[in-house]
Amino acid sequence: MLFFLYQKNDKIIMEYRDSMIEKKKKNIYNLVILTSILIYILIYRFFVYSNVLKYADAITTSVLMIITSLAIYFYGFKRKVNLKHNKVFISIIAIFATLYFALIYGIGFTSSFLKNAYSLKPLSIINNTFFLILIIILEEILRFVYIKANKKSKANIIVFTLILALLDIIINIRFDVLTDSYELFDVVSTIMLPSILKNIMCTYAVYYADYKGPLLYRFLTELYIFIVPIVPDLNDYINSLGLLLLPFLITITMSRQTDSKVKLEEEKRSFFKLSDIPFAVAAVIIYCLIAGIGPYKLVGIETGSMTPRLNVGDAVIISKNFSVDKLKEGDIIAFKTDEKELIVHRIIKVNSDNTFITKGDYNNVADKGYVKKEQIKGKVVFSIPYIAYPAIMFK
Repeated sequence: MLFFLYQKNDKIIMEYRDSMIEKKKKNIYNLVILTSILIYILIYRFFVYSNVLKYADAITTSVLMIITSLAIYFYGFKRKVNLKHNKVFISIIAIFATLYFALIYGIGFTSSFLKNAYSLKPLSIINNTFFLILIIILEEILRFVYIKANKKSKANIIVFTLILALLDIIINIRFDVLTDSYELFDVVSTIMLPSILKNIMCTYAVYYADYKGPLLYRFLTELYIFIVPIVPDLNDYINSLGLLLLPFLITITMSRQTDSKVKLEEEKRSFFKLSDIPFAVAAVIIYCLIAGIGPYKLVGIETGSMTPRLNVGDAVIISKNFSVDKLKEGDIIAFKTDEKELIVHRIIKVNSDNTFITKGDYNNVADKGYVKKEQIKGKVVFSIPYIAYPAIMFK
């Protein structure tokens, strides 16, 4: 009996020792992978970008190939995944991507389209996309291998996701144009935030399924610009707003399918619920209002020149469908100055030559100069208190 207990205890001790050795090995592997990515980020920033930017994509591809190969060597390549989740996630991404492109190209019919600046010749398309395709594939395989090996450690997964997002941000920033706070804000809103949300969504999909969903998402959203003949004429901020909402909505929808409190029955589960319809409609309306797409536009009030009628942080909805000839004294209009600044003031006089004299309600004197009809961007039809205050304060 004692011999038997001794053998059993010895087996337990050996198993515990082996598990601790494996844990230490994995920690070393993790450190090597994460440190390698961070070192390349520094090399890219201080050497590649400054000296060999022409070959940056090729260098990045080579480095990712080495790091991904190391990860596969360290952890192996896990092939067993949740096929139900995988199929559902791919469907979700395909549906949302289709809706996204339908929306932005639908908006193009109300604004305008631009000819694609990239050449659509076959050799040019290959030249523009070859390394980008390889980078996307290598990043997503690396994400898959690392996350599957560290699935029990959410802290490791979070750190890895942030580092991968940092790599994505660094290789897309043009540091030579970061000359002032405006350019920094532009980078944060159009590159950094969309990249972070994209990487969070990809990590979530890989955690519960595999790399196919993220590959589909990134191919659709990052490669389409190189192969379409026309693109909607949307500014960078409107594009970035779409690329913030898209991964966020995809992640929320995927989370419904992985909720442990609800049994996953693919044939009985739906991506959308009736309660989503008001939210979706509201999101589209807000997106169009902020972008100025359609007959109305949302404008935030940044100064107190119209107090008490309009206060700092209020928002006004201006109508772009108005007749200049019907504007009269007392109407509040939005107009662009010669310095391209958008002003919301009241008309205090209509001149015989169809120009206008305007003044802020709080101001003691009228605005300098006359407002011409081509400067007028809309007539205020509605105001909403305070909702623009956070955006104004941030700006």
